[in-house]
Amino acid sequence: PPITVDVQNLRLAARKVEPQSKAPMPIEGSFALKQGGSFNAQGMVMPAAPNASVRVEVKDLALALIEPLVTQHTTLKLKSGAVGVAGQVDWNGADSSVRYSGKADVADLRLDDAAGERLVAWKQLVADGIDYNSTEKRATVADLLLAQPSGKILIAKDKTTNFSNVMRKPAAPDATKAPADKPATAPPAKPATDDAFAFGVERVRID
Repeated sequence: PPITVDVQNLRLAARKVEPQSKAPMPIEGSFALKQGGSFNAQGMVMPAAPNASVRVEVKDLALALIEPLVTQHTTLKLKSGAVGVAGQVDWNGADSSVRYSGKADVADLRLDDAAGERLVAWKQLVADGIDYNSTEKRATVADLLLAQPSGKILIAKDKTTNFSNVMRKPAAPDATKAPADKPATAPPAKPATDDAFAFGVERVRID
């Protein structure tokens, strides 16, 4: 489903704008969302390279924006939550690689089940010391703090839980449509590629 946002107080500024120059071009921008949240960025761009190094800050971005996606794929109800991000983003246009170092947090999250009962909630989840590198296909978190978590687990007689039916089942295929003809020969196998992505957390704390 489409996600609609209302942008307010948009501001963009750039100095020393010379597309062929190898000198860094200072840029900055900011905006707010009517639905909740603000975005600020400040840094340098080298158009001739091209590459960019930008400090970004997102404050109180309302998770209500993604409620249509949550509803489409799960039976959960997103009651509250806000995201914050603060860190450095480096982009290299030569290979489209991205690196991020900084922190992120999700505050005042609450997810209810289909009956309206609280399923998962917390006061704050903070990931500090994030180091993401798209070239090396890895991301690490130095410190992960979960503050004031709460939730409810119910186990039925058939051993299923209230988490068992969270994901919606895919729609059944239309029986009125004729099945597609199978190819006479199997398509050639794709060459094996290493798509593994490494993720690690050095320390986890629950308060």
